[in-house]
Amino acid sequence: MQEGDRSDFFQEMLHALHEVTSALCSAVDLQTGAERLLEILCSMPGLDCGGLYLWNDAGTALELRFHRGLSAEFVRDVSSISMPSHRTEIILKGEPFYGTYPSNIPWEHELGMKEGLRAIALFPLKYEGRVIGVLNLGSHSVDQILPQTRRTLEAIASNTGIFLSFLRSQEEVRRWGEFEHMLAEVASRFINVPAYQIDAEITSALASLGRILKMDRGYVFRFSSDGLRMSNTHEWCAEGIVSHMHELQELCVADYKLTERMRDSGEAVHISRVMDISDEFKIDREEFLREGIKSVIFMPMIFAGVTLGFVGFDAVRAERNWSQGEIERLGLIAEIFVTAFQRQREEQEKSAMQDHLRQVQKLESLGLMAAGVAHDLNNLLVGILGNTSLALAELNPNTPAYERVLDIQKAAQSSAGLASQMLSYAGDKSSVFEAINMRWVVQDTISLVQSGSRGGGVIDWHVDLDAGDMMVFGDSAQLQQVVMNLLVNAVEALGAEGGRISVVLGSGVCDGNEGGNVF
Repeated sequence: MQEGDRSDFFQEMLHALHEVTSALCSAVDLQTGAERLLEILCSMPGLDCGGLYLWNDAGTALELRFHRGLSAEFVRDVSSISMPSHRTEIILKGEPFYGTYPSNIPWEHELGMKEGLRAIALFPLKYEGRVIGVLNLGSHSVDQILPQTRRTLEAIASNTGIFLSFLRSQEEVRRWGEFEHMLAEVASRFINVPAYQIDAEITSALASLGRILKMDRGYVFRFSSDGLRMSNTHEWCAEGIVSHMHELQELCVADYKLTERMRDSGEAVHISRVMDISDEFKIDREEFLREGIKSVIFMPMIFAGVTLGFVGFDAVRAERNWSQGEIERLGLIAEIFVTAFQRQREEQEKSAMQDHLRQVQKLESLGLMAAGVAHDLNNLLVGILGNTSLALAELNPNTPAYERVLDIQKAAQSSAGLASQMLSYAGDKSSVFEAINMRWVVQDTISLVQSGSRGGGVIDWHVDLDAGDMMVFGDSAQLQQVVMNLLVNAVEALGAEGGRISVVLGSGVCDGNEGGNVF
């Protein structure tokens, strides 16, 4: 390199360093700084694309947080670099790596060639001696990163780690600030929201929590009253994440030992790596893997010492760890949710009691009306029964008119019985117990039902009252109503097609054990 060329190179390198430093120092957040960094680097000679990977919360994988100049399909395929792998071994050495497709790149070279990449460079980013991420830069136009560009990139990478670490710390502080604000807002909303809106607010809160915590799925499971079964009652899923809510209903808690242990102990369950779950919890592990879950956390919802369910969050796209601060805050969310559910239940019970009270009031009003109708009907029947008695006394029993007046008297007496029942229902009449011949009650009631059921199908009545007189002690009106209900139900059951109804009167003896089988 000539002296002039060397001078120009240093000027360009200093300019690039200054530009990157200014961009990172003035960045208001990690996203702004990282996007500006990639914009500057991808405009350097020979470079046209790149990405910034940072460790996930669990420290088990590098996640592609920001990228430039790459197709959506390629980004999806290379969104995470898991531990351990050949690429992470190279990155953790802390030294730059330069590669050319496909000759000396041992990982995902088919993806890179499909994307049209010809050369790449990896630059581990360090802060306080440890790798916090990696810059992955590439070219679609040259087979090797130019030597001058390499030296400039290495100089930039050696100073970028501290800025990105600071911006990421700021991001965490901002995220927790948002979490605290959201926590206060959720608590406030649940205090004032009507009971019928609580379910919608639960789902909305899950969505807000999921976005702040960068989770893929959030949900609520509630246990049955005996704690033996559980159902997924509320769920939020990030874009592109599959819902399994409809499949997770009425599950047996005893089949899922992790959940059962949480229910019994009241302690949270948080797993950073589902694959590491022991065979003791094999069914839980298989269900997590079936749903594509890599990391999971359950927070029990406890009220009056009883676990009523739990709030859960899944990491599907990448593994993650759970900090003590996150666990404590999610515990507060579980408390807010269970308080909301209890208020919902209490208001529903209150509403049911109010409905019952209204029904009682309606029945009281109906009773008063029934009493009034019964009194008026009795007044009318007094005249009818009195006149039929006088008419019967004057008529010859062998004439057709006598039989017709007798039928009128029987109908009036039955009507008097109905009026008596209405008064009993209304509380205006006490039951009158006396010796009753059931044979007469059944015979008279059959005659009434037969005369009043002529609009349906043809009914073949088979009546067997040969057992003779059957004396019982009771209220005649109530006994007649029992028989009436049985016969009317039988007629209605046959409907328009008609059929046969058999009525047999007999006696028997039953004790307390057999009483339930009499009918």
